[in-house]
Amino acid sequence: MNKIAIVTLSRGYGGLSDYNSLIERNNSIYENIVKNSKYNFDNIIFHEGNISVDHQNYIKVLSKIELTFVDVKSSNSKNGFNDSNVKTESEFCHSTPESGWFPLGYKHMCHFWAIDFFDYLDGYDYIIRIDEDCVVHRFNQDYIQQLKDGKKVFLSPLFQGKDESYVTVGLENLWSKFLTDNSIIVDKKFDDIKCPYTNFTCLNLKYFKENIMVQKFLQCVNDSNCIYINRWGDLPIWGLVLSSFVDESLFGSANGIGYYHHSHRSQVN
Repeated sequence: MNKIAIVTLSRGYGGLSDYNSLIERNNSIYENIVKNSKYNFDNIIFHEGNISVDHQNYIKVLSKIELTFVDVKSSNSKNGFNDSNVKTESEFCHSTPESGWFPLGYKHMCHFWAIDFFDYLDGYDYIIRIDEDCVVHRFNQDYIQQLKDGKKVFLSPLFQGKDESYVTVGLENLWSKFLTDNSIIVDKKFDDIKCPYTNFTCLNLKYFKENIMVQKFLQCVNDSNCIYINRWGDLPIWGLVLSSFVDESLFGSANGIGYYHHSHRSQVN
């Protein structure tokens, strides 16, 4: 039986009321995804070991979905949240004053959703990423069937341009070199590539784990160290992955997903 996980990466907070947004997210998932679905979901909250057991129990009591908490620092991963893997030199990129504004934890988060999450989800075929500050209003269950039928391998409610140039320094050069080295022709220019709004995505995990070129490209991104040096985000990285190594018919916008994104104070769809 195909396994589906609904996942998020949450911060740990000092006070219980700081988890209100996460709890609101959890309950919106129950009401608008889980409650009337014919599918079974595991609900996983990744954290950096800083959500105490007492806080976990508090969140569980107030959430309508069953939750599993996973400490990313104590679980198996080649790279996840390991400060010793942070390098400061690269042939592709350099830091900028603006990229220096982002703390290490934020860069760890970008690395996690670009690369590391694969290491933590063995046994799952499909995942729905819904960030801790996203409150779901609408979700079309047909999207899950599209993933299961192989009609789609990646869905996001919104596609947009890449991040600002001060946090994508060298990304075009790495991408272009990778395409040349692997004899891949892409009919889009770097500036024309659209990227998924990655705080809410549905993807066929098995497909991307077994896509050799995707994994090879992500390894090059990892080896460049530019997620840490220049704060390359998972949004442009996944935009390049989809545009370069996935048939256009297999990914796209999902207008049947609607949610409120608290940190951006924006309504999506």
